[in-house]
Amino acid sequence: MRSLNRFAFSAIITVSLFAASAYSSCKKETDKCKNVTCQNRGTCSAGTCTCPTGYTGETCNQLALIGAWRGIDSCTFGSTFDVTMTISRSATDTNAMLINNPSGFGTEHTITGTLSADKKSIIYTNQIINTATYTDTLDGTIALTNNTGLTHVFTAREGQIFVISCSGSYNKL
Repeated sequence: MRSLNRFAFSAIITVSLFAASAYSSCKKETDKCKNVTCQNRGTCSAGTCTCPTGYTGETCNQLALIGAWRGIDSCTFGSTFDVTMTISRSATDTNAMLINNPSGFGTEHTITGTLSADKKSIIYTNQIINTATYTDTLDGTIALTNNTGLTHVFTAREGQIFVISCSGSYNKL
């Protein structure tokens, strides 16, 4: 009888240890966000960060505005322009954003705008585009609609005589 009691006791201990080990290993697998830190108010679910508008990247650490964007600008006088522009951050000022090929003026043209506090838009004023035939002054706003889409609204003035207004929707490339 004593041998049966020892066997039962050993069996109970073995089953308990196995159950504790199985529970512990399952618990580790279900907490996939334990070692994930989402930045900029991002939230973690199943080990993946969901980023708020304005941020992208595996841990929401990159500005969504940065990158190449393609869209169509529709302007007064019925003209439309298929545009690919690139937005990057200035190396010298964290709030300055560089916009290359704004509204399709050419990749040799880069203007500077100011990043908003919420990181969702860029405003630029009195930015000069010089070409062999004209000088335009641009004022406008680029605003995220979500992390892969934005709008671009601006005016271009050639001197004080000719003013054209444009707006466009862009998607991230």
